[in-house]
Amino acid sequence: MFSQPITASCILCHTSLQDEQQPLCLCQYCLDDLPVITHSCPQCGNALKADIHGLCGRCQTHPPIVDKTFSLFHYKPPMNYLIKQLKFNHSILAADLLGKLMAEAIIQQNTTCPEALIATPLHTKRLRQRGYNQAIEIAKPLAKKLNIPLLTDALIRNKHNRPQTECSAKERKTNLRNSFSCASPLPYSCIAIIDDVISTGTTVNEIAKVLKKNGAKTVFAWSCTHS
Repeated sequence: MFSQPITASCILCHTSLQDEQQPLCLCQYCLDDLPVITHSCPQCGNALKADIHGLCGRCQTHPPIVDKTFSLFHYKPPMNYLIKQLKFNHSILAADLLGKLMAEAIIQQNTTCPEALIATPLHTKRLRQRGYNQAIEIAKPLAKKLNIPLLTDALIRNKHNRPQTECSAKERKTNLRNSFSCASPLPYSCIAIIDDVISTGTTVNEIAKVLKKNGAKTVFAWSCTHS
């Protein structure tokens, strides 16, 4: 469905790009202006004040199932624009850009990489409506850059749930219950879940629960943005 993007203008401000800028489809000015998360809780990914180190208070008292979370950007302009372009306007340019930026940040951090990636799956009904899974499109360049296998059929979404964005905080805790399953036992002990946005962490923790029941020992959550 998608082909390799080629563009001579910035995806955000539409100014002409220099040759070295074209692989990211982003000019240096817009790249420098992106809202990077500079300090966060290593387990849940929530942004922290600079003087707070280690786990946040919530993770110390109620640790999530996910072992480690990495989110690159705050979910605010222009990242919310890019995510919406990806989810609702079929922007493969945004997917390619976000996947490459995540890969570069992970490489720079020299963090432990998982053995495999799994993108948050869509239910077949929503997949037919949208035509593609935006998390998979982000995960493709990420997997290629990091040379890690992307498992596209290992995790199944069993229920056509209400979008989490339409649920209250209380409803989010039960909306996704028993929504995911694995097609077979997993041959990898360390897996990273890939998604476009993490907010409360309910989705990635529900997935982590299923992955750990099916053979994973350690589960990371990697997302483009955190709200």
